Amino acid sequence: MTMAHVFVNVLLSLTVAAVLIVGVVLMVRGRREHGRAAVLGLWGCVVLLAGIVLGVVRGYALPFLADALGMQSLSIVLVVESALQTLLTVVGTGLLIWAVIARRPPARDPRQPAWQPPPPPPPYQQPRQPPQPPGH
Repeated sequence: MTMAHVFVNVLLSLTVAAVLIVGVVLMVRGRREHGRAAVLGLWGCVVLLAGIVLGVVRGYALPFLADALGMQSLSIVLVVESALQTLLTVVGTGLLIWAVIARRPPARDPRQPAWQPPPPPPPYQQPRQPPQPPGH
């Protein structure tokens, strides 16, 4: 693999990583409004970001691993790395899907202010007086 291939791999990975970092920021900002769904989406983006980092590390390390391990051992390392990459992709995507379908806290009516004063206490009721006979 030439340095041009590594550069293109890093460039494409940085593009996906930028999208995932924006996703992390949006999930953190939307945590109060969306609750558990935002936390699930946040973890999904983080797991997918870890997969991107693993792919970039593999791209840089592959020439060195080929020289150090030989092709027989390198194929075993690549199978393990591929399995880990697949696991991270499945888990990250699964978390994002779960975030989409997760129950959210009930939305408040946008016409109402966020804070409402408590209702007034019930009026004090006087004890009932027995009716007075007429003429007194």
